Amino acid sequence: MKTFPNILICAGLLSLLITAPLSAMDTTSKTDRNLPITGWVSAPDASFNARTYQADNGDLVIQVNNRSLRVLTIQMQTMRGEEIAFVPVPKQQSAFGTRLNVQELADGDYRIIVSSDNERIVNIINLKLAVPTPAVRRATVAVVNPVNEP
Repeated sequence: MKTFPNILICAGLLSLLITAPLSAMDTTSKTDRNLPITGWVSAPDASFNARTYQADNGDLVIQVNNRSLRVLTIQMQTMRGEEIAFVPVPKQQSAFGTRLNVQELADGDYRIIVSSDNERIVNIINLKLAVPTPAVRRATVAVVNPVNEP
């Protein structure tokens, strides 16, 4: 008798953990790259939406909210159309996220394309590596002369 309420509580917590990151807006500024933090961008027919942002470790994070449960693909391309990454979104998955390691890419503009069979979102991002600033460590040194007492 006690297991049914426990199952309901676990199911509720699991659904909260899955949907909470998708509804949160990232408002922190990322100063190490010139990558704009975007909110959700909807497809023309609004059957899915996507957002991109940079994680603290430098990875490019792409999240997709697939309301129609269609088959989707995520692509990263250069502005000349050369494909850098291709990630299929599993069928029947309403929330999906992926991380792309962009540390080895050159500075410049890139296209993130999230598409289904008849809809498409294109987001242009500008990656610009920042010159790392060395860490500053400060220390205080006190020089004490011993006092000779008479």
